[in-house]
Amino acid sequence: MLFSDKKLSVQVQKIYSQTDMKNILKNLLPLFISLFLLTIINLVPYWYRVNSSDATSSSLILSIKCISYSLYASSLTLLLMINIRKVNLFIAILLSFFWLFSSYMYINFEGFDISVLSSILETTKTESMEYIKDLHLSYFLLFVIPYFYIIYKIKDHKNKKHHNIVLITFTLLSFFLLTFNLIKTHQYNLIPESILSRLNIYNFYDKVSELIEVKEQDSLKITPEWKGVKRGINTLNYNYVIIIGESAPRKSFSYYNNADLKKYTGWTFISDAISPATNTRESIPRILSLNNYDNVNDNLNLIDLANEAGLTTYWFSNQGFMGRFDTPISKIAKRSQYVIFHNKGDYTSAGSDDRLLEDLKRTTINRKTGNLVFLHTLGSHPAFCKRTIFYKKHIQNFNSKDEHSCFKDAIYNTELYISEVNNIMQSTGKPYKIIYFSDHGLTDVDYPPYKVHGVGINFSLDAIHIPLIFINSENKKEGRIFNKKYYMRDFTNTFSDWINVSANQIKENNSLFSKDLNQRQYIYQGSKLTNLN
Repeated sequence: MLFSDKKLSVQVQKIYSQTDMKNILKNLLPLFISLFLLTIINLVPYWYRVNSSDATSSSLILSIKCISYSLYASSLTLLLMINIRKVNLFIAILLSFFWLFSSYMYINFEGFDISVLSSILETTKTESMEYIKDLHLSYFLLFVIPYFYIIYKIKDHKNKKHHNIVLITFTLLSFFLLTFNLIKTHQYNLIPESILSRLNIYNFYDKVSELIEVKEQDSLKITPEWKGVKRGINTLNYNYVIIIGESAPRKSFSYYNNADLKKYTGWTFISDAISPATNTRESIPRILSLNNYDNVNDNLNLIDLANEAGLTTYWFSNQGFMGRFDTPISKIAKRSQYVIFHNKGDYTSAGSDDRLLEDLKRTTINRKTGNLVFLHTLGSHPAFCKRTIFYKKHIQNFNSKDEHSCFKDAIYNTELYISEVNNIMQSTGKPYKIIYFSDHGLTDVDYPPYKVHGVGINFSLDAIHIPLIFINSENKKEGRIFNKKYYMRDFTNTFSDWINVSANQIKENNSLFSKDLNQRQYIYQGSKLTNLN
């Protein structure tokens, strides 16, 4: 009898146990639905966040990676939300609109682009209405309503313990999936910040912090310090064009590879020009301003020098306008009397450099001389194959899916671009001078895209060896290579010589044209100087 009672007791416990499990699962069902919906919502912007280095991965790896990001964000977000004692309507509305806004940003701009955030903060009422019009009702239905549903379903905390266990499990599972995926794709930066940076809230905070930093930097006004500026008698008798290239190693150009230069009448190719640095942010400000070691004096920039000499200055850019990397350049560019930035976002959303040619035509054709025009091109900026859609001509055997082929095509089209600028200036029938140089070169590597910035362990001479070309309409000699080493950090001195303008701060022996050229042999890399002796 006792045995029978024990057996019955065990059966009753099993029944109660099964009932408890069913109740637990039933109570967890809203959580699973909420987690699923939130993961789907998160998946949309994370899918748009796939970067160029992921492009070589398989679709399965990309899917696992994106789902891992979104599941990690969803489970962690819900874990935080169910532990808030009072989730009221105000918080629900804030969260819903934040996710709507973040998804909208990632779908349209591939992220919280700092220039877009800046535009929104500084926009007029009319522009604000344009942003609002772009927020279609479908976005509300797809993102806001599910968020309200999630908030409603998880407001009951009776099963918070079970909720926590489930969410912690999903958080850890997705974290380890993501970590494993990063290892498989050879991305070893596994510190928590590398994971957190994928979360929309963290990313938004990071971009807002960057915007504040950029605004502080931009608020430091340039005050011209040029003294004793004097122009020559022929300074205003020319039109001047400076083409700034991007990520173009000298060795990749046909001019420096035994090409027939005789046909390039009036062209001079400098044999050994050296960029100040291996990236745009550190290179261009030094090219455009007087500098000494790590001190760049943008109060002594060449645009202000040209302005004080009486030239009319223009800056037309297809590069970014605002950001940690763009602001130091755009700050100097805005010293021009006329400025157009076609690309308010980062380089990934940029269009064709041909738009700058249209700007050039409007500026120089049927106008007097005395104009100085800067064309800041995107050139051969990675990703190379994305740029090829803008090219009208291609190299022989061009392959739009091969990075090697795409890079060669980009350089080929850069050469065509320089010739097209020359043709436009010829059509004006007025004397002109043109300079082309690249901000820096690139280093060869054995993995896609096979050309990278020469920073840190990737430093190489190819990363600083750049093309430097002078064109003079009044020079009737055949094209030739001028054998001379020149450090482009002293370019402002050469520029002064080129436009025939002098100033007290200009050092003639730092000009490329000086017979007594005397330069120190160093470049600037990040936080340190690199001596090239």
